[in-house]
Amino acid sequence: MVLRLRFLVAGLMLGCAPLPAMAGLIGIWCMSEDEPALYFEATNLGLGENRICLWTQVPGEARHEDRVTCRQFHVDDAGQAVVIGETVYDFVAQLIAPDRMTASFDDGTGPVSYDYRRCDG
Repeated sequence: MVLRLRFLVAGLMLGCAPLPAMAGLIGIWCMSEDEPALYFEATNLGLGENRICLWTQVPGEARHEDRVTCRQFHVDDAGQAVVIGETVYDFVAQLIAPDRMTASFDDGTGPVSYDYRRCDG
């Protein structure tokens, strides 16, 4: 009886455990050490440290297609963020393995695709 109770408690604890950070597209993705990271979040996409793209819909677990508006900015001497450019992209991201993703950006001149590896795990 004690053994069955221990298995029940262990099963309940595992069943209630949060999903690992490596599930789905949400996370930090890298191409190489020399390239800026891609920050895939539930509300937006960050490209490097000075470009943010806003989703029009919530990202899916393994694939996300969206038309995103990306704003490039810098912080001025007063500490204020100043937008210095804006581009609209047709964006497609596809999870191809738990730690690999492809992302495609099309600004109207044709898609450009990149391969990323997860770098937040």
